[in-house]
Amino acid sequence: MLSGKGIVSTTYQSFLLRLLYNPTSKLTFTANGGLQFRQSASSTAGSSASSTAILSAVLGYRFSSKTSLSLRVFRNTDVDAFNSANIMTVTGIEGSLGWQITRRASLDASLQGGNVEQTTLGGAADGSYSFAQGTIALSYVLLQDVNVRVFNSFQQRSRGAEGTNFTSNTSGMSLGARF
Repeated sequence: MLSGKGIVSTTYQSFLLRLLYNPTSKLTFTANGGLQFRQSASSTAGSSASSTAILSAVLGYRFSSKTSLSLRVFRNTDVDAFNSANIMTVTGIEGSLGWQITRRASLDASLQGGNVEQTTLGGAADGSYSFAQGTIALSYVLLQDVNVRVFNSFQQRSRGAEGTNFTSNTSGMSLGARF
């Protein structure tokens, strides 16, 4: 038995089917689809069970050995990180570009946008918001197993008429090593 206000216990099972198709050396297609079953128990909202269709499809194209482009559409569910009684269903699209500038330097960029629908543990609608996020990164191999990466990311969320908007811009640098 759960005790305490707002404590939620959730169990997920996902059953997925994956399809990989490479019609040419330059074109790839990957699709994942299935059902996600969720059983939740809350000290305040009782118990519930639900299922959600989840999917992801990626179409990739390699222009040359140094340049690639991909387009991904997706739908998935997750628990809200700030309130475990809320379930978030995310539907969106993402575009990515990768470019090997030199043998040691590469540039990667991605842009993603979509909609998030929130429901409570009992299934009642709890609002939705749209989002956009993107990243651009420049990576450089310093040594065979050591690289440095400089990046800039932005994120924007908007609830429309409710006026709850969020914007974030992050820049950084990382140093990585393989062992």
